[in-house]
Parts: sequence; C-alpha cells; structure tokens
Amino acid sequence: MKIVCVCIRPMKNIIKTLVFGTFSFLTINTTFAQDFQELIVWEDNAKSSGIREAALAFEKEHNCHVVLEESDAVLHFKRYRELPPNYDRKPDVYVLVSDRLYDAVTGEHLEPLSFMKNDADLYIDSAKKAFFFKGEYYAAPRNMDTLVTYYNKDLLKGPLRDFHQYSMLNAQMQKQGKWGLISKFDQLYITYGIISGYGGYLFKQNSDGTYDVDDVGLNNLGSVAALKALTEFSSKSSPRDLFTAKGWDVMDRLFMQGQVAAVISGPWAYHKYKQYLPNLGIAPLPILSDDKPMRPFFGTKGYVIPKDSKHKDLASQFIEFINQEKWALDRYNKISEVPPLKALEESSELKDDELALAILSQSKYADAIPSVPNVNRIWAPMGEALYNILCNQGDPKAFLDQAVDLIKDTKNQHVDN
Repeated sequence: MKIVCVCIRPMKNIIKTLVFGTFSFLTINTTFAQDFQELIVWEDNAKSSGIREAALAFEKEHNCHVVLEESDAVLHFKRYRELPPNYDRKPDVYVLVSDRLYDAVTGEHLEPLSFMKNDADLYIDSAKKAFFFKGEYYAAPRNMDTLVTYYNKDLLKGPLRDFHQYSMLNAQMQKQGKWGLISKFDQLYITYGIISGYGGYLFKQNSDGTYDVDDVGLNNLGSVAALKALTEFSSKSSPRDLFTAKGWDVMDRLFMQGQVAAVISGPWAYHKYKQYLPNLGIAPLPILSDDKPMRPFFGTKGYVIPKDSKHKDLASQFIEFINQEKWALDRYNKISEVPPLKALEESSELKDDELALAILSQSKYADAIPSVPNVNRIWAPMGEALYNILCNQGDPKAFLDQAVDLIKDTKNQHVDN
C-alpha cells in the first residue's frame, strides 16, 4: 500500500497530505497539544479546497484540529456503514446524497441536527425538505443542482417564457433547417419536470417527510395531460435520433454547432457548452400552460453527523459555521457547486453568474428524488412508456398505466444499493 506524506514546518502549523487507498487526507493546522479535539470530516473527491479556509478559521475559533479526508461523496454512506465497529478513525462529519436519507435514518446511522430547526429558513425549501424525515432535519444542505435552459444568444436574444413561445420558435427555425428548443424528453429525469408541473408525482409525500410507496402518481390525470401536451410539442420539434441511445450526443452536437437555439440540460453540460458557445445564456426552465412552472428533479448533498461521532457538539458547530453565507460563497467560488442559501440570490458576487442564479431560481420549483427503497425501479418502466408514447404515438393513459403496474409489482423487491 502506497503512502505519500508531504510536511511543511514540522511540529507546528503542519499541512499534511496523505493518499491512502481511495482516500486523500488533508490535515489542517496540526499542533500536538494534548487537549485539542480532533474533528474528522469526509469531503467529496477534489472538493476539500472548498472548505479549507473555513476549517482553518474554525480551528482558530474553537481551539481544535480539523482533518479533511476526500473520497467520492456518493459512496460516503456506504463506506461509513462498512467500517468495523471498533474502527477508531470514523468521521464526525460526512457528505450524504439526499436519496440515501431513508436508509441512513431508518438504519439509525445519523444524529438529528437540532440547529437546523432555527436555521431552516436560511435554506431554499426544496433543499431543506430533502433532509427532513419524521419531524427532524438530518443534514444541513451543502449544494444542489437541477435542470436549466441553455440558449445560444446568437440565435435567441433571451430565453422565452413558455413552451407555447418555443413551439412558435420551432416553426420559424425549421424553415431555416434549425430547431428551437429540444431535450431528451424520452428520459424521465428530463420529462418529470413537466409531469410534476401538471400534478403528477413519483410517490405521494407525507407531511413528516416520509413517502407513501403505495401511492404512485405517474398515471394520474395530470401525468396523462402532461404527456399529451409533450407529445404535441415534441412531435414538431425533435430532430432525428434524439430519442435513441445516442440522443444525448445528438442534442449536444446540434446545440454546439449552432443548429439549435435552446436545450434543457443540467449543470454537467455547462463547461462543454461554454467551450463551443461564447455567447451562451442560461435561464430557469420555461413555463407550462396555465402558468404552471416545471418542477424538475433536483440533486442535493448535505453535511451529516453519524450517531457514533466522538464529538457531536463540535461537529454540529462546524457544519453551522461552514454553511454561513461567507463560507458558502467561498466554497462556491472554489468548487462551483451552488449552496442552496436564499441569501445568495441577492449576493452581489453572483449577480453576473447566470448558472448559479438559474439553479437557485429553478430550485424553488423542484422535487427531490424520493428517498425510499427501490426508487430505481421506476426508471426502466417509465423509460419504456415514454418511448412508446413519444416515438410510437402510443396512448399516454395506456402506457402510463402499464408502467405504474410494473412499478407497483416490483417496489417491494429488495435491491442491494
């Protein structure tokens, strides 16, 4: 096993970086005073730089020692759960993806965050609700992302308000051999925002944050209406091969080549689009009929405290400290992940950041992927239904009913995730 150690100014104010297996360890401001509490914090891969200065400031204020360890945040809960009971280097804080909340809480792995009852109003509603379960908050939201509209300012001076306007734009641009607004509407991750905007849902959410997995809302009246409207729109505005396995590449290529005015996609596409389109614009998603907003899925991560943390009080203070507006902005400037703080919408530092502002704005109208067992059973049946409806002109009601029947048949089957 290879260990690399770099030390500067030994014995005092040490900055030590270790690579150990799949983890990177960054030790900040180490002194060897016996009375220092050591706080072990797991951060996402290559993202500890986002909280390094905040951690240094916290050390000085609380006379403690913060150790930052990096690994893939998607796997933090799995890695933590697999640690031996007597392991003496367990984290005091780690990053949890919101769709693992159910497993983490019902398995009694997390400590509720009492300070969030006072701080909850600081956060965008959708982000904080993603970590609310049976009357308690179990994480402080760290960042979130959701779908946005990217548009080419050379083809479109500004984003259009609604799908009706984009439909008219499609008709105009097709006379030039180009397209108005396109996206991978055969994918539930994209289309859910339309379904939800019309009143559909995956599982009905209860007031305490739990879900009723027997109540699947993907074939209700709203979902059927959504697919009828989408079919009418996409039948007139979908390039060849868009709804195939290579559709993502088709969409990106046409947009970057200036053949499409606007696309719906996520933050992952930003750097690629910006490289090809200097005049790239970013905006929230278009409005549906009757002024209904789209409600896409959003992804969010939060800082949590495991039940067996040795320093729960200090860990709680650390999370509250690094999520202050000052340090949240510092984190965003360094790692480009948007903190879901309401105050950031009014921040002068973000006034020209179209991506951050679009995400913050759209996140007010977005739904978390339900944190329930086997939610992944939804994707395949709905993907098949969407393909048949959009590509084969199938009856929306019939194919949505069929998909929901499959989801209900499999929802109680165990999936090892």
